[in-house]
Amino acid sequence: MKILNCTPHEICIFEDAVYISEHRKYFIEPEKTKLVTIIPPSGILLNVHHETEFLPSILYECPVNGEVMIPVITQRIQDIDPIPDDADIIIVSNQYASAAVALNLPNVDKLYTIAHPVYERTSSGSIRPIGCLGLRKVKP
Repeated sequence: MKILNCTPHEICIFEDAVYISEHRKYFIEPEKTKLVTIIPPSGILLNVHHETEFLPSILYECPVNGEVMIPVITQRIQDIDPIPDDADIIIVSNQYASAAVALNLPNVDKLYTIAHPVYERTSSGSIRPIGCLGLRKVKP
């Protein structure tokens, strides 16, 4: 089965990551979590082409900064890059997957995104994504 990763990132799939409810995320546990595989990027990026419109800003009374204006932006899908024919499974971004479903493209059944991101704590204490638990099949 041919898998085509059309994101700019390698997809690292882990098993036995630990769910931390306080963060609502899965984390690497060094003694337990195992790297199953890495799917390298194919070099093909599938893009969503959209039109951006700036709407009236929202006035917000911020408890820290006082009154601030929050910009409001909307985007309309114009078009997306075509789904390649030469793979059985095509890994795409959530944005691309949503646009393909909204535009009712053929071959959406070949699209997958990452399922359940997996994170690690860095030495500085921050949290960063490093992989996922598997792939999520896009449903029309």
